[in-house]
Parts: sequence; structure tokens; C-alpha cells
Amino acid sequence: MAEAMSSFLLTSAFRAAAAATTARLARSAITTAAVSATRGPSAIALASASKQGLIKVEGVREYQVRASIKPRCEHCYGVVRKGRRYILCKKDPKHKQRQG
Repeated sequence: MAEAMSSFLLTSAFRAAAAATTARLARSAITTAAVSATRGPSAIALASASKQGLIKVEGVREYQVRASIKPRCEHCYGVVRKGRRYILCKKDPKHKQRQG
């Protein structure tokens, strides 16, 4: 009886540890994706996490990558970051462009 009880406790402890590890890994993936997405245009981790169903992303629009970028309206403005040219727009996020 004692042997059966100890194996049951061991099994339940193993299941609890496995569940905790899985939850911790999911949280770390979400945190890593959120942190890397807030640090710049490197949204690869965020896109990966959203495709895996770990997080839900709404309202994040990627850049249109083009060889030649131009302002599309009067609210568009250009910036240069890390050697890349960008066009950003405060009115319409569809106008976001990146050169190269």
C-alpha cells in the first residue's frame, strides 16, 4: 500500500512539474517576443509567437519593403535608423515603408 501511494505521489509530482515547466516556457516566449518587439523593427520573435498561438497581436502593421520609397501623403515623414531609410505616417499606418 505504501509503495502504491509513493508511486502515485511521484507521478502527480512529475505531472505538476511538467505543467509548471510548460507554463514557464510559454511565458518566457511571450516575454521575449514582447521585449524584442518593443526594442525596434525586429518583430520576428513577435511574429513567431503570434503564429504559434502564444499571443494575439492586433494593430501591428509591418513595413512595405521597396527599392524606392516615397511619401504617400502630407503626413508621411522619413527617418534613417541603423542605416536603413523608413517612411512613417501618423495618419495612415498603411503608408509605412522600408527601403531595401
